[in-house]
Amino acid sequence: AQFLSPPMARLGALLVACVARAFSLEEIFFLNSSKGASLLRSASHAAPFWQLSPYFLTELPGQCGPTTAIMILNALRAQGLEAAVSSTYSSHFGNYSEEYHYWDSKNLWSANKHCVEEHTTPWEGSLEQVAALMTCHGAAAKPVEANSSSLTEFRSTIKKAFGDAELSRFVAINFNRQSLRQRGVGHHSPIGAYDEETDRVLVLDVARYKYPPWWAALSDVFAAMQSYVPGFFETPRGYIEVGMPKSEGIVAV
Repeated sequence: AQFLSPPMARLGALLVACVARAFSLEEIFFLNSSKGASLLRSASHAAPFWQLSPYFLTELPGQCGPTTAIMILNALRAQGLEAAVSSTYSSHFGNYSEEYHYWDSKNLWSANKHCVEEHTTPWEGSLEQVAALMTCHGAAAKPVEANSSSLTEFRSTIKKAFGDAELSRFVAINFNRQSLRQRGVGHHSPIGAYDEETDRVLVLDVARYKYPPWWAALSDVFAAMQSYVPGFFETPRGYIEVGMPKSEGIVAV
């Protein structure tokens, strides 16, 4: 009899697991469907949706991580987190001027530039780098690699983070789209809601030109965070819990 070498055996096991997962993938449905809208109305943990949706952005291709950070930072700004002046949205006409403190794709990189460059150069779009974009601007952000976590821990983090309707924490995810039969590869986006009864999360997909917000089984999302495509951004995937500075239980990177 012929036996596979250990590396080939591991690869074979991974392929079998991926095929099995593909066939067992639960339905993904969009927020703008009757089922999606109904689930948001009845969801057990929906507060983050209402805090993030006013700042929902469409990423430029390849900018999903920074776009996710901008959305969350602006949602925290509404809770009192200081924001940098936005040259994009501030205006000056003669003697009249309006200045706005608001996070955008320019000041995300230019404000506190030394910190940002130190933690994001060279840019790889990693879980840790996206978390650093938020901690450099005052938020508390804790990145967790999925392969060092568990589905139970992920679920607990979401329920705890989304438990306060007045002062929510936020959770962003970095996952492999291909595990969910979506177009693309690695991707970052924030979670907008969780429903305990169906054990589903609402992902506010920042690639809005691809997909509207979508509901997926928490187990499938967690499996997608454990997956990667060889040769394409192989940094570990996972999730980031984000809150106001000195949030209990969040140790910033």
